[in-house]
Amino acid sequence: MNPPARGFTLVELLVVVSIIALLIGLILPALSGARDEALRARCLTNKRGIHQGLVAWAQNNDGAYPLPSAVDRADATEVAPQGAWQKDRTGNVWSLLIFNRVVAEPAVFVSPAEINPDVMPIDEQAYDYVRPGDPLLTSDQRRFNAPNTNRPRGAVYDPSFKGTPYDAPLMGASDADGLAGTTGGVCNNSYAHAPLIGAYAKKWGTINSSANDAVLSNRGPEYANGSTVPRENADDWRLTRGQFGTESLSLLVHGGPERWVGNVVFNDGHAKRQSGPVLAAATLRGTNGDVYVDNIFASEGRRVEGNVLSRTDAYLRPWAVGFDTTQNIGRAFTVARDEAFWVD
Repeated sequence: MNPPARGFTLVELLVVVSIIALLIGLILPALSGARDEALRARCLTNKRGIHQGLVAWAQNNDGAYPLPSAVDRADATEVAPQGAWQKDRTGNVWSLLIFNRVVAEPAVFVSPAEINPDVMPIDEQAYDYVRPGDPLLTSDQRRFNAPNTNRPRGAVYDPSFKGTPYDAPLMGASDADGLAGTTGGVCNNSYAHAPLIGAYAKKWGTINSSANDAVLSNRGPEYANGSTVPRENADDWRLTRGQFGTESLSLLVHGGPERWVGNVVFNDGHAKRQSGPVLAAATLRGTNGDVYVDNIFASEGRRVEGNVLSRTDAYLRPWAVGFDTTQNIGRAFTVARDEAFWVD
């Protein structure tokens, strides 16, 4: 007579389930960490590719990085009613690299770890490499259907590429203020870069820059203090409350709900993973002559050159509009976020 078959007791079953749950608990964080590391690596590859594009552009343009106002001197792409400086926004800078095939594809401007659903690569079919803008539109239609180009046959970039959700496409010469006044929407870029104004405008290239000049990074949130006083320690900086600070989606790209983490690329091509806003390698000199480390997202150091406040620190943002370099720009770095730079 065969002995009766013996199955698992309830206790044994619970022990097995507990062991499996424990193993899953140990493995999942490791898998998540590996995924995050892979995303950071791919994100850094994107930024290095962009920097290589900047350097390649500089090699054919007297050491200068792309500057839309300098390239579109004939106003074939855009007419800037207030001055050519209005063209110098992030979307146009990147669009110059895309239009001239200096970067492999427009998708490199969107981080693989992007968390904002309104940030997505521009459709290859939508970006016009040949004659940006619809030549069938009348002059009045072009004014009210921006982004578009003034003379498609001579255009040097496609302004439909948006560097921020708040890009303000330029209208025709008869437009009173030249800004579309957009209030947000889909954009095609995740990354921040140095400002094209003041002291940094002189470093927007390969000639006057140094290994300590931070030129590209993941975009960051908004911090509340330090408008004029350098803050040396990361703990001295506090996020603003609300959507653009404590609730900013930029915190979640590589970091967490309270601390920004990202990759920073310097002008000599080396890169650094950075946790928090204070970057020891990027320094500024205070009014008393002391040298301070810098918050890469806030412009707290300044010196006066004539009537222009020239920011000397690394201030990395995606810029929605250009800044008039002929005027006192004290307000330029405190202007409303939807007019100047994008944080989310």
